[in-house]
Amino acid sequence: MEYPREFSIQAQARVEAAKIRAGKAFSHAKKNLPAYLHGSRSEVRDLLKTCIMTMFAAFADGACDLGRQGVWTVARIDDEAHEFLRKATRDAFFDWGYDTCNRGLSAPISNSGHLAADFQRELKSFAEWRQYEEERLKVAEFQSTGAPKSAAQMTETPKRSRSLRQPKPELLTDRSITVNRTRAAMALGITTRTLDRWIKGGNLTAVALGSRKRFRTKDLQRILNQRNADKRDIK
Repeated sequence: MEYPREFSIQAQARVEAAKIRAGKAFSHAKKNLPAYLHGSRSEVRDLLKTCIMTMFAAFADGACDLGRQGVWTVARIDDEAHEFLRKATRDAFFDWGYDTCNRGLSAPISNSGHLAADFQRELKSFAEWRQYEEERLKVAEFQSTGAPKSAAQMTETPKRSRSLRQPKPELLTDRSITVNRTRAAMALGITTRTLDRWIKGGNLTAVALGSRKRFRTKDLQRILNQRNADKRDIK
């Protein structure tokens, strides 16, 4: 799985360890299911949801840590949390999504790359999601106090800002058809504010998912190609 570039090796390792533990727990629980001719699919689906949220809990800890360090905003934490849910669901169904008769289960992801709304609601009913919301609230309250950054964080800030100005086309090579607002801005090498101005000006079209915006990778690649050809930024 591809992780955000700000995730440390240790944070990534914690998520991977959670994935290994979840896989073992899934295999053990699945062996205890009777080999129904019909009916086991819903039980396996429930086991997969537990696996996904086990991995999510580890990712959420790392995301909130970045918020407490002042590296990620509260909005960025939530964007990345939803993106992780989508990727974790895709990977879990690909790796483990077979019923007791070895028939594949369809991943609850649409052709446009969105996580199905009903499945997302089911995941958000888990205790791991409620714990994440509590931690994110604490981060929001902490950031709202304007707590000063450490010297190390202050020296790292210009480097992060410069890197954001450089296009990252490698973010568009993922299998997903759409990306979220934050990744779209990173891929284009612009800020999210500039991205919003481009949308308002008609230079870029967003795909609506409720109150959230997602962007087609082919549209983002087209803009990168145009910028490279014209040798100028879109105004």
